[in-house]
Amino acid sequence: MMQLGALGFLWPEETTVNRLTRERYVSIAWTLAGCLVVAYFIGCSNTNSSSSTPPSACYANARCPISGMSVDTGNVPPDRVRLFEGHKIAFSSPDCASRWDKLNDQEKLQRLNQVLAPAPTAVPRRVPAQIGGG
Repeated sequence: MMQLGALGFLWPEETTVNRLTRERYVSIAWTLAGCLVVAYFIGCSNTNSSSSTPPSACYANARCPISGMSVDTGNVPPDRVRLFEGHKIAFSSPDCASRWDKLNDQEKLQRLNQVLAPAPTAVPRRVPAQIGGG
């Protein structure tokens, strides 16, 4: 008669191969669980919260949509953060944040698109090669 252990429904016979396979599966399961926990704590999440000062430091912009100045996204005080259409927007000063609050959604979108647009790059001019001898 076959003896079943705690995981007997998966490995009915206790052999060295089955024990090593079970240990490998358990090790993989713990590794995946650890990865999920780490990803949860260090990952950025987009939540549709009504809070005006989200706790996470993942911002949609690196430049202030009001002043155009760069924003140190690693150190933004909560009074300089707003939530707009599910994205966290950082501002260079509390005054910019309060001016943002007075804009309508269309104006906010225009301001945000201005700072999110990639900067134009200079296109090198080609000098035409001389044709013929001289």
